[in-house]
Amino acid sequence: MKKTLIATTLALVSTTALAIPSTMTTGEFRNFIVTQDGTLHAAGACGSFSPCGPTLTSGAVANYTATGVTDAATVSAGRRGTAYINKNGDIYKTGSTSLSARGLPWEKVNVPGKVVDSTFVGLDLFMIVVTDQGKQLYKMDRYKTVSLASDKTDWVQIHGALQNGVALDSKGDIYSWGVNQLLYGSGATERTYTVPTTPSVSGLNIKKVTIGNYTVTALDSNNLVWTWGDNGYNKRLGHCCIANSATPIRMLGMETTPVKDAVSWFGGSYLILNNDDLATTGWDNLMWQPKTIMYGTNIKLFNNGAGETFKARHVTAGMGQTIYAVLNDGTILGGSSNRNGSMGIGDTSIPEYHKFQTVEGMVGVLPAEPTESRSIAGAPACDDDDGNNGHGNNIGGIDCSNPGLAHRNEKAQGAAARAKSRQADLIAQQLAANLARKAGKK
Repeated sequence: MKKTLIATTLALVSTTALAIPSTMTTGEFRNFIVTQDGTLHAAGACGSFSPCGPTLTSGAVANYTATGVTDAATVSAGRRGTAYINKNGDIYKTGSTSLSARGLPWEKVNVPGKVVDSTFVGLDLFMIVVTDQGKQLYKMDRYKTVSLASDKTDWVQIHGALQNGVALDSKGDIYSWGVNQLLYGSGATERTYTVPTTPSVSGLNIKKVTIGNYTVTALDSNNLVWTWGDNGYNKRLGHCCIANSATPIRMLGMETTPVKDAVSWFGGSYLILNNDDLATTGWDNLMWQPKTIMYGTNIKLFNNGAGETFKARHVTAGMGQTIYAVLNDGTILGGSSNRNGSMGIGDTSIPEYHKFQTVEGMVGVLPAEPTESRSIAGAPACDDDDGNNGHGNNIGGIDCSNPGLAHRNEKAQGAAARAKSRQADLIAQQLAANLARKAGKK
C-alpha cells in the first residue's frame, strides 16, 4: 500500500505505546522531521559543524530538505552531528567537531546488523543494533571509532542529552551514565562514564524514558509518569515540596493519573494528557507561554492566551532548548530558544520566543507514523499468533517480552484506520490555514 505524506502519531500517544525512535527531534540549535515518504527536513542553524549534510553550507533555515537522504525512518540529533536510520535499518551520520566544517556528506556507519534506535550523548553516537546475539548497544565516538558499549543483548530504547545518557532494556529497567549523578535515578554519588552493567532504576516496568540536561522523565506500563533530577526552575519535576530527587518520584497530584506521552526537555517535562492537552512542569524562564494551573501548582496546561488549551499528539524530546509540538490539526509549533535561528522560522534577530510560534516553513510537513518507522526492513510489529498477547515475541528486532511494551496488531491497525479517516480533515485544515494566511498578507 502506498504510504501517504500526511500521517498521525497516534501510536506514540497510545496507552500501549512502544518505546520507539523519534521521527521529530531537536538537537543543539537545530530541529529535524522525518516525513512519511522518507524525506528528512531540517530547520535551524545548519552552517557550522555541518549538521544538516551536503549542499547547505551556511545560514539559519526555515525548512531545508536534506540532500543525500534516502528512505529515512527515524532521526537523532546532537551537539554537532545528526544521524538518520533508513527503512532498511542502515544508519548514516553527518557533522563534525570543527567549527569551519561545511557541507559534509552523509556517511554510513558500519555496524554488524540493522539499527533500530540511535541517540547522541554529547558528541558520541549510540546505536541499538540487531545482531545474531540480540539487540546490542554500539557507540561511535567523535573520532569515528565504533565499539561495543555493553555486553547486554536485550536493549529496547536509548536517549541522550549533552552529558548524560539513559538506556532501557526489555525488563523495563533503566541504565544511566554521564557527568550528572543526579540523573542516574539510583541515588549514586560516584560518576560512571560508560554504560553500567547493573540497572540504575529497576522494578518500575518502564516502557519509555527520555533525558534532558536536568531531569529524566519515564513512563511505566500503566502510563504513569516518573521523574527525577534537578527540581529547580520552579519545580521541573512537577513536585512542589522537594529541592531535588536522586531517585524516581511521582508528579504531585498525578500519582494515579495516566497520560498519553511524557518527555524531558531542558526546562522540565512536557506531557500529553489523555484528553490531548499539552501540559508542562516548571516555569522555565525560556517559555512564558500562558499556562493554566492544574493539579495544585505543579502541572500546568498551555493555552493560546484566550484560555483555549493546545491539543497535541506529538512533542519533541532532544538536547536543545527549542520545543517542537505537533497539534491535532497538523500545525507545528515552536517555542523557547531561537539562538542561531534554532526555531527554524528563518529569523535570527530574536534570541528567545516565550510563546509558541507557528513554524511557517513547516506548514504541511508532518512527522511520519512512528509505528511504521520502528519496524525495520518490513518486519511486523508484536503479534499474538501464539495467544500470549504479544508477550515473549521477538520479531524484527522488537522485543515484546515486557508487558509494558507489548502491543497488538489489531490496535496498530486501528490507529492506522483512524489516521486514514482523519487525513481528509487534516488536508482541508491545512489548505484553509494556508488560504487564510495568504488572505491576511494581501
